[in-house]
Amino acid sequence: MRATGSARGYLREIRRRGYALSDQEADRDVRAVAAPIFNAVGEIMAGLSVAGPVYRISKRKLNELSKLVLDYSQKISAQLGYFVERRKECSRSDEEDRDRKKEKRFPRES
Repeated sequence: MRATGSARGYLREIRRRGYALSDQEADRDVRAVAAPIFNAVGEIMAGLSVAGPVYRISKRKLNELSKLVLDYSQKISAQLGYFVERRKECSRSDEEDRDRKKEKRFPRES
């Protein structure tokens, strides 16, 4: 994890982007990107990641892979019944996310 910010801030950043990056933070000389896969009720059930040595994954390549990993994790989530929304554009709080998930499970009758 980055030493320059709080853990909460770092997690907030990951949530906003929709994916996590590791640039030699967990393992020396390794870069990685990972994104969650959601089930039909919006719970994380798996993850999709790509990792490799720094001599094969440049910072530019990591940026390209981030887009692919996010795109495919959203496609897999959609196949599992999750309503995929662009995470970059999503700025809901944790409470709003819980309410949305609850509404999916127990829709209000009109």
